[in-house]
Amino acid sequence: MRSAWPLWLLLFTLTGILAGVVWLTYHPQHPWLTVATRWPLVGPAAQRLQEVYTPCRMVAVSRQPPSEEPDHPRRLSVARPFPADAAPSRPLPEAPPETFERPAWMVPDGVVGFEWLRGGARLLAAPVADAETVATLDTLASLPVLERDGTWARVRLGSLEGWVHLDADTLSDDPPLGRETVPVTGLPGRPPDEERLERARRLLDDGGSEGRLGPYTLYTDVTDRRLLAHLDRVASRLEDSYRRRYGLEPTGAAAAAVVLFRDEAGYRAFEGGEEALSGLVPQGHAGHGLAALYTGGLGEAAVTSTLIHELTHLLSRRAIGPALPPWLGEGLAEDLANTPVDASGGLLLGELGGTRQRGGERVIFGGGYAALQRLVPGGGRLPVGELIALDQEAFTTRDAQAVTYPESGLWIRYLLAPESGLARGFQSFLAAVAAGDPIDPALLARHLGRSPADLDQSFGTWLDAEYRRYLGSGNLS
Repeated sequence: MRSAWPLWLLLFTLTGILAGVVWLTYHPQHPWLTVATRWPLVGPAAQRLQEVYTPCRMVAVSRQPPSEEPDHPRRLSVARPFPADAAPSRPLPEAPPETFERPAWMVPDGVVGFEWLRGGARLLAAPVADAETVATLDTLASLPVLERDGTWARVRLGSLEGWVHLDADTLSDDPPLGRETVPVTGLPGRPPDEERLERARRLLDDGGSEGRLGPYTLYTDVTDRRLLAHLDRVASRLEDSYRRRYGLEPTGAAAAAVVLFRDEAGYRAFEGGEEALSGLVPQGHAGHGLAALYTGGLGEAAVTSTLIHELTHLLSRRAIGPALPPWLGEGLAEDLANTPVDASGGLLLGELGGTRQRGGERVIFGGGYAALQRLVPGGGRLPVGELIALDQEAFTTRDAQAVTYPESGLWIRYLLAPESGLARGFQSFLAAVAAGDPIDPALLARHLGRSPADLDQSFGTWLDAEYRRYLGSGNLS
């Protein structure tokens, strides 16, 4: 008697394919299906499925869709006189592990979740109620979310992107197959955006030259070989320091590039093309698979600190995920940027780095010392509860950034300090976030096991002790 298993195998295969097609009719904008439209043979069928089951009517679009990834600027670090009562801003990402990297087609790059939206929901050109309508949904749809801003979400609909206000009028409580969510988790290293990279290279003197900084491709017109060798050692060892400091494993291998400008003017011309940095005066920034900074007029310590800051942003994208709340993203970057570096390029984790120079009767501080000087003597810091509640816009205003950047870095440093007793709880919080738990103050409080008021008080006491340790009267000479 002939075996019937080939027939059963065929039946199960056909059933699985049919179930998959049915599922895709409910998720026509899923990134996997979008990628499949570019495949040979099945591409036309995938494109037709999207066209038929995408429930919307298109309208004219008068502007480019928002950027898929925020830029992370490093604020200009200005040394402070002692004892100054005000300080301007200050704000800062890798080596590949030998692990399997998932193919790009398996990864919905840039997607932080999905939302079921009702028919009639409008996608707008900006997260404001009176913005121009980009598209309107005719029926219920599950759309990938690229970014969240309070009660607004930036979603993708085919080749369009738009903002939708999430409320009872737009959200569906009962999606047909249940609400699907994709946690905010680490993403594989992102190659540099080609247009941005080309624009940056045009601004390098004579087009610059190509090299390496650790696992990153380097494009630069800097010719100081000693400085480049030092930065290469730092970049080569940074990912290991990140793992040991935060207990996190970045996803995949580094794929980004670093653009190092010799002159500030070249960097300013490049930075001026980023709308997200409008009105800011950063010393460097990272995003879209690029970290950019300059050396002109800055010492080796400042350039090294800026490079560490920006590469840390790229590492956090791989280890935790994109679009972190600013206190966390900038705090991690500042924590490592303010760590001293030894001759081999390794970070002396747990130590606070900085510079001091005496000019007459004044002492000028830089780096981590400037952060302490800014916060402690005048007591001008924010309560911790307010700091972690700030959104990106409020965090980076000219008035706020003089406090928010240094305080976030020292807050992270406090949480990891042995004397705080919070290091294990904070690392468990980071692990939970990296696994997809929502980032909110309640999650942090649960893992730390302390009330906000208690944390704020003990943070202030720790800051005073750090000030005496590093900047006490006996350390000012």
